[in-house]
Amino acid sequence: MEEAIRKHAELVNMLREEVCVKRNKVVIYRTWDYAWNAERGFLHTKPAYYLGVTRQVEPNPNLYFGIKHTAGDYFRTFPFNPTIGIGNHPQIIEV
Repeated sequence: MEEAIRKHAELVNMLREEVCVKRNKVVIYRTWDYAWNAERGFLHTKPAYYLGVTRQVEPNPNLYFGIKHTAGDYFRTFPFNPTIGIGNHPQIIEV
């Protein structure tokens, strides 16, 4: 899982620098991932995983994280996503 966290952080940092900083454009990084694969998934539902990625990325007003409103897929019976509102980055909540 640490490798997946590192790869997410590396990609977000590259997008932040190239798109947000150099070009002053907005990036919305969707946190959807491989929920069926514990080694690669859960950025969108596990607070420790989400924070493990986002704490490695300096906030930027042009960088947002896209979060599903549910902890999993879009089923009305699923609980709310525990990654909503955590961390230092602005979020867009997908409903």
